[in-house]
Amino acid sequence: MPTSAARSLPNESYRFAGYNGRRMYFLYIVTCIDGSLYTGITTDVKKRIKEHNEGKVGAKYTRSRLPVFLSYSREVGERPEALREEYKLKQLSRAQKLALIKLQK
Repeated sequence: MPTSAARSLPNESYRFAGYNGRRMYFLYIVTCIDGSLYTGITTDVKKRIKEHNEGKVGAKYTRSRLPVFLSYSREVGERPEALREEYKLKQLSRAQKLALIKLQK
């Protein structure tokens, strides 16, 4: 077992926020080229949109619907909270999601 000195440090590119140094997540909605909506969570919205548009690391759903455009995002806290919020958002109808997008703009 490696000693604490030998353990690798976390990647410095991780986004940390808040006074407690915990990673903060964002909930986002992208609009695909065919007009469909895709919802996800991430710690870095800009990087995640780029990944979607490169088609390699992005979700399978968006790979055939490129390019995607960011329509909505908000900070939601740590991962467990982000997953709960993502689930709630995915339960909304398309019309409700579009209304949410419109409210943010």
